[in-house]
Amino acid sequence: MPYLPDTTRSLERMNIPQLNSLTSIRGIAAWWVVLFHFDSYIKPYVASSVYGLIDKGYLAVDLFFCLSGFVIFMNYGNIDIKSAAACRIFYVKRIAKVYPLHLSAIGLYLGLIGVFALSHRPIPLESFSIKSLLFNLLLIQDWDVLKQLSWNNPSWSISAEFAAYLLFPVLALVARPASKHIWYGGFVIGGALILLNLCYAREAYNLGSAIATFGVIRCISQFTIGAVLAAIFLRNPSPGRSVRFILFAAAFLFFLVGLYALESIFVPIGWAALVLYLAFNDEAARLLRLRFLVFIGEISYATYMVHYFIRELFKLVLVHENQVTPAAYIVLTFLIIAIFSVALYRLVEKPAQRVIIRTVLARSQLISAPR
Repeated sequence: MPYLPDTTRSLERMNIPQLNSLTSIRGIAAWWVVLFHFDSYIKPYVASSVYGLIDKGYLAVDLFFCLSGFVIFMNYGNIDIKSAAACRIFYVKRIAKVYPLHLSAIGLYLGLIGVFALSHRPIPLESFSIKSLLFNLLLIQDWDVLKQLSWNNPSWSISAEFAAYLLFPVLALVARPASKHIWYGGFVIGGALILLNLCYAREAYNLGSAIATFGVIRCISQFTIGAVLAAIFLRNPSPGRSVRFILFAAAFLFFLVGLYALESIFVPIGWAALVLYLAFNDEAARLLRLRFLVFIGEISYATYMVHYFIRELFKLVLVHENQVTPAAYIVLTFLIIAIFSVALYRLVEKPAQRVIIRTVLARSQLISAPR
């Protein structure tokens, strides 16, 4: 393993617990998003109550945002905002994590457009323009510049997270005092919720709307909440049973209410309570620590980034207008998504991440050159 010189060692915490339950819940959330994007095809085969839950799958993205803030603060919460080297390491690592699969997804869509052009099929230029391609390549497509989703639609959330990454050294500075003063953490969480709802009040508190307008605010507010929760967790990773019960009850009740009304008020609180509850109960959450579920979580980014493209192929090849799509076709498509997720994780995401980190940082002499 390459080593970090003393000037950047503050980036790395020692003895950070491996919270497998949070990894697993991320994988479950990713597949909830997949189900949401296939909801109209699944609808004939499930009960109305199940369909109602599937139809709320866009709320899983809010869990992603909170989880990202939590996990990234756990690993980089001590980042020195005054150290250019420390910040550079952080940014390179985040770009290495998100960009290879983002670029791969764009490449898949470019291939699909090529097929459309060769077969003389109409191309929806409003979603695949040169301008939107440029913004997607720069990861700023969700910064209220396009007013609509484009190319690989789910990548809007990656664009929003990219904004949070850029602000992370400041967000970490804001969240850090929560490790000493819980009241301060509550104050910051309250401020983040107020910011979120000042925007979404005009959208009837519906988190699934105005994605291209308020997506960055939606991300940064909940990312900040996650970071504050991580600071609180690191202060006391083993609270009493009463605290854990309160968190479990809050997660259940706030999320349940949020499913029916005022999403932007209640759902973020529910997710925040769930994340902290699972962190406190990681050892006890035996089901979520199963290796299979942890692996589903590890490949969840690949699942999230590739599923919408496969959905496009599914619509082109297997869906016929005014006909119910056979369940076997849906199951087959889900299997293909799973296979592609594993392949992209093993062949693209992890190798590219290692190459980028070692190449860029070694050239900058921030880590030792790979042997």
